[in-house]
Amino acid sequence: MTTTDALQALIDAGPNPAYHVKSVVLTRYQDILKARQLMRRWADISVALGFTERQWRQVAATFRRVDTGVRAGKLSPPAARQGVVRKPVESAGSESEPKKSTIKYV
Repeated sequence: MTTTDALQALIDAGPNPAYHVKSVVLTRYQDILKARQLMRRWADISVALGFTERQWRQVAATFRRVDTGVRAGKLSPPAARQGVVRKPVESAGSESEPKKSTIKYV
């Protein structure tokens, strides 16, 4: 088995079981946010996501961490990734003016 095949096997296996809750929360981030805005309880949301009712604290804590990451721009939910438009990178030989330094020396 080559390295590429081993990597493909990991991808086919799905998310790391240690991060299963985080994976589900990130995937359903917008839905969970909407449910919370509609004043749904964490226990109800946990059951709706396929977890037990007793795991509501874990789901709530994971959502808080994911929400912080999304707001900081470190994480992005899958729906947000689809609309990403990247600007083309300028080539090294471009004829543009160099930017002036904003650093002030004392």
